[in-house]
Amino acid sequence: MFSYSQVEAILARALRASPQTKGAFRGRIKHFQRLGVVPSSPGKGKKIAYKRRDIYAWALCLEFAEFGMDPTIVKRFFIACWGRVQDLLLDEPGSTEYLVFYPNIMSDWLSGRGPTGRSTFEIVSSLADLTGKHADRAGAINLGSVRKAVEAAIVEATA
Repeated sequence: MFSYSQVEAILARALRASPQTKGAFRGRIKHFQRLGVVPSSPGKGKKIAYKRRDIYAWALCLEFAEFGMDPTIVKRFFIACWGRVQDLLLDEPGSTEYLVFYPNIMSDWLSGRGPTGRSTFEIVSSLADLTGKHADRAGAINLGSVRKAVEAAIVEATA
């Protein structure tokens, strides 16, 4: 179990947040917490003990945010793919899978389907394995790199 300050330090190290961006980084973490991605404060004076899974949930959301997505869209993407990637992040040391997502955010808003209405995901071992179903645009997150960075930061924070 981890305290909030440990989680913040782990995420900052894993995502290489600079000291100059500490306030903005903390704000983004808190925003994802308010959106319900991870447990939020149980009340004044009470502390939450975060799990490794919570750290990875935040890390994945922060990776999506690196693409410039609005946090509410990130949450929808997270909900759509978390079931498929959580075991890869938590249980697969050394894996090199990529989470590849094919966003249709603007197209879906304009057509009335709402965000991520047709956005899809797949897990591939190599970017050469992409199916090409949605060749217009794709984003990729190296899940192995995320896991390696988070685990190294956890080791450092708990040493």
